[in-house]
Amino acid sequence: MKTPPRLLYTWNDWDWALQEVPQRYATICAENPIDIGRVVLAGFSIGGGLAAWLGLSRLIPACGLILVGPFLANPDHLLPILEKYGPYNLRAYIVAGTRDRYCYGVAQQLAKMLPNFGIACKLDVYADLEHSFPLDFERKLPEALDFAMSGA
Repeated sequence: MKTPPRLLYTWNDWDWALQEVPQRYATICAENPIDIGRVVLAGFSIGGGLAAWLGLSRLIPACGLILVGPFLANPDHLLPILEKYGPYNLRAYIVAGTRDRYCYGVAQQLAKMLPNFGIACKLDVYADLEHSFPLDFERKLPEALDFAMSGA
């Protein structure tokens, strides 16, 4: 018996992801009863950067973002999008570890930048976390969702 192929996604092809994810989202919305006023986009690493980009550019309407160790090559590239699409009714819960050499700085920059465009942010910092999910993330997820959705 032949093993079925596994579907794996990677967000390294940014142009593809910016088309593919909204198309998949539209399909899900067409096939399911989705309360589009309560959508939270979330991701880890480059998936967190993609979630931020999709929500801030309004390619997928969202009330909140949960960004864990978000990776963006240059967070300042969001500024034209923020200026174009702001002000926002959006909240962002950002998780980062101080030992995450690159993404900790991205998280700090987002937490400083986004409130200038009306986006409430909570930065949840873990002192010894490298580039990974916190061990207690499952326990923290309800808090993250409550924060992200509290403006909905």
